[in-house]
Amino acid sequence: MKKVYFLINTLKMAGAQKSAWNWYNYFKKSTNFKAKFVLFDSQIDFNLKDEYICLNVPASNNIFKKLSIILKRVNRLKKIIKQEKPDYVISFMENANFVNLFQTSIKSIITTHSFISKKLKNMNKIIGFVYKILIKILYNKAYYILTVSTKLKEDLINNFNIHADRIKVIYNPIIPEELASMSKEKIHEKKIQKKHYIINVGRLVNDKDHITLLESYNSLEKTLKNKYKLVIIGEGPLKPALNQFIINNNLEKNVLLLGYKKNPYNYMANAKLFVLSSKIEGFAIVIVESLFLGVPVISFDILAGPEEILCKNNGRIIENNIKVCDYGCLVLDRDKKALANAIRLSLTSSKFYNNLKSNIKERAKTFYINNIGEKLTKLVN
Repeated sequence: MKKVYFLINTLKMAGAQKSAWNWYNYFKKSTNFKAKFVLFDSQIDFNLKDEYICLNVPASNNIFKKLSIILKRVNRLKKIIKQEKPDYVISFMENANFVNLFQTSIKSIITTHSFISKKLKNMNKIIGFVYKILIKILYNKAYYILTVSTKLKEDLINNFNIHADRIKVIYNPIIPEELASMSKEKIHEKKIQKKHYIINVGRLVNDKDHITLLESYNSLEKTLKNKYKLVIIGEGPLKPALNQFIINNNLEKNVLLLGYKKNPYNYMANAKLFVLSSKIEGFAIVIVESLFLGVPVISFDILAGPEEILCKNNGRIIENNIKVCDYGCLVLDRDKKALANAIRLSLTSSKFYNNLKSNIKERAKTFYINNIGEKLTKLVN
């Protein structure tokens, strides 16, 4: 039996953490592997009942502390490896990847879940420069690098000179039984009526661009807004700004900011439409979850993620900047007017809506953990 340890900052609810959780459960069920989490900080939103290891070295925003934190984490991980002798350590996101690659005693598999070249541009200049150097030096030492979309693989090759043969594209998986079960839980908010709201799920941060979503929704006819509310699930620093927009535009009865929900899937399953307004994603697993739940998706066409999920073929432009794909709708050039028009079409044209809805559950099967899991288990066998 091989030991596979999963290294990640925390198990707070987010995209990479969700991916780590799904992979952990997949390996845990196998008789060929023993899986265990190694966390930097014991913040856990998932229902983790099994034994795990916490290195107790939380993150810091202090530039000067970051290096010492990495060194502490590396030293503690080395001790764990010496004691427990895992066969592989699979790490998630850059901070964990660096720590994983600094230990050299066992095989390191690292994963990337974001468009790193874009991410570094939004960092402090010194930290961004250091990260870029570390990625160029360390990532080629990995046993394998897993990216969650083809565009992320291209980013590593083109901007960081990473060897293509080390990189494998393995999509974020979903666990269908878990999603199906959670989607059936009762919704207690009285203001929400089944299939009479549009939904978005994501942290309230700049990259998710909820302001543009609010602006597009606000431009809809009053009758549509009265019939279909906008529900946003998530917490983050931009919540006050979003609340102010809602108040300024008299949308208090139309837009619901529900905050963080441990289970967003019952809300998603009962929505009429899922709209993704993000500026950047690595994959956007929430789109796959929506497809599985039978909820049509409209998304901005961004660098990575939505197109790879929604478009099997090239799709077709039906009007200015609205592209209908095999399994959903993409809005081009971050055109907020086109986003409003796509939403309007979905809510008023049953033909357009049913076209978006057709075959989406079948598409979601591509991302079932059992279908994707074989690719990863082959790498560690």
